[in-house]
Parts: sequence; C-alpha cells; structure tokens
Amino acid sequence: LIVSSGLDKPYVPQNWQCPALDSDTWEYIVPTVNPPAGWNEPGFNSLGWSIGPGGFGYGDGDDATVLEQADVIFIRKTFSVEDPLDWGYMSLAVDYDDGYIAYLNGIEMARSSSMAGVIGNYNDFTNTYVEANLYQGLEPEQRLWDESEFNNWLVPGENVIAIQVHNDNSESSDLTIRPFLGLTRKDG
Repeated sequence: LIVSSGLDKPYVPQNWQCPALDSDTWEYIVPTVNPPAGWNEPGFNSLGWSIGPGGFGYGDGDDATVLEQADVIFIRKTFSVEDPLDWGYMSLAVDYDDGYIAYLNGIEMARSSSMAGVIGNYNDFTNTYVEANLYQGLEPEQRLWDESEFNNWLVPGENVIAIQVHNDNSESSDLTIRPFLGLTRKDG
C-alpha cells in the first residue's frame, strides 16, 4: 500500500492488509441510467454487471479492462471482515482521471475535489480535468482514517467498496480508475 508523506495523522501504520486492489477482479457497469438503489451496498444483486480486472479505462497503458468512450464507470468489490473492531486504520488510495466518488457499504467515504458539487448521476461530468498519476510515476491521491472515523463503516461479514468514476466531458480522450483499499490491525 502506498502511504504518502504529509498526512495530518500522528501515526503512519505498517503491515497493511489490502482487501481491494486495482488489479483485483471487480464487478462493473457502464451505465445508461442510474444504477438501482443499493448498488454500493452489501447484498446488492449485481446480475447483469460485467466482471473484469482493474484498472478500468480507455486502455492508455494503465487499464486492464478497456472500456472505450465510457463517460462514467461504476465498479464494486466485496470483501469479508470477521470483526470490524480489529482494525485501527483504513486507507483509500485512488488513481483516477477525472473524478470519483467512493463508498464503503453505501456510505460515501471519499470524493475527488473534481466532483465537488456534483451529484454523481450516471450522466454527470466532473467540474474540472484531472490526469491520473501512477503511469507518470507519481503517487495516487490517498486518504487515511483512524478507527474513530470509520468504526461505523465496516460490518461483520460481507462488505462492499464501490466507486464511480466520471469524465470531465464527452469528448475526453481518457478515463481511469485504479483503487487501493487498505486496513491495518490494532495489534499489528
């Protein structure tokens, strides 16, 4: 897991476990309407969604699943947690072009500044252009939370991380989403 310097947290944890990586298999859809309510929650029936390896995008060298001319892509991945109280820190690193909204079990956990003021419907565009970082040798945008900030997000059993990525306009030449979710144990 990539941990950037300059975080405003007193402790940068070690021994990350990563229940969701950009290269994992994800469920995804290029929507023509808003997905049904609960698409970003455990128990959602994703029948009809495609399955493929991440990252997702136009195939400009950093995408394993190529989806040309998609203005928006919705992705989701389930993972299991035995006891949510075992975890002391959570991190989400996202490499994206042009904007994203991320959810954990239906709760919005992060959004890019390029999605500020944007509802997040299937046909919404970002409010600015953002270039992906990893293919340039740069680090992705990262957020770090301690247990007091995410203790209501994780549940025992099945959990879901879900992300929607949006382009800045319909003529854009690229789109990318590469997420990394990490957890570190309190005793680790």
